[in-house]
Amino acid sequence: MKKHDIAFCKAIMHNRGPTYASATRLFPKWLRDRTYIIYAFFRLPDDIVDSPEIQNKKQSLSAWEAAWEKAQIGVDSTTHPVLLAAAGLHQELKVPPKHASSFLAAMRMDTHKNRYANYSDLCTYMDGSAAAVGVLMTYAIGMADRSPPDKETLNAAAKLGYAMQLTNFLRDISEDYFDLGRIYLPADEMAKWGITEAHIAKKEYPKGWADFMQFQAARARKLYAEAAPAIEKLHPRGRWAVRAASQLYSAYLDKIEQSEYHVHHSNYSLSKWQKLRLALFS
Repeated sequence: MKKHDIAFCKAIMHNRGPTYASATRLFPKWLRDRTYIIYAFFRLPDDIVDSPEIQNKKQSLSAWEAAWEKAQIGVDSTTHPVLLAAAGLHQELKVPPKHASSFLAAMRMDTHKNRYANYSDLCTYMDGSAAAVGVLMTYAIGMADRSPPDKETLNAAAKLGYAMQLTNFLRDISEDYFDLGRIYLPADEMAKWGITEAHIAKKEYPKGWADFMQFQAARARKLYAEAAPAIEKLHPRGRWAVRAASQLYSAYLDKIEQSEYHVHHSNYSLSKWQKLRLALFS
């Protein structure tokens, strides 16, 4: 991996994700560089599918995928520094290519799919959009003895990715619906509690809303709990950040519950002090 490619990735994180950039400052340089690359690698395709300025998202994403395939086999026709750095990192860490493929498949889903029939359907999306992110970061951090991550730890990383994304889905129901036209909730479970798309469109809280949201929050909390033991197996220089991220996202669930699940009319941002306190005592 070339220094200028890593620097390019670093600039993307500092410009697009300053909170993440701040969090990486306590990492050793080897882990900071890996994190810059991972963030940029996942961020740019996500920007393609969410940007209102890109008209043909499928075509743009297909071009990005084709360039990624060439970068992995060392074809020089791609010159994008993020792809070159990501290909080098995948090779260095011996990351199976299926994780990047799963992520890009999820991004393709966002170009044409905006409703999910059931939780299994939603998990297919999260396999790429969330689990793949957690898995790649686990490869980057490594185990306490600097060995590659074992299967149990990778499974836990996937669960933590699920938990954090489910938290985002609950927090951002209105934003996802009104800004992106998407509902990242299982349709069959919405129907079970008498919730319709019209309720979301009108920012209403029908009779079964609290029970439905409580069920979803409990699902996320179970995943956080199942992932927690494996965090302690990670390399100590990265373990703290993963534990802190888990605690921070769990705090969003706390806020959602404290608002009695009135997600359409609530702001769930955490203050700098809250973030610091959770990070220090996680």
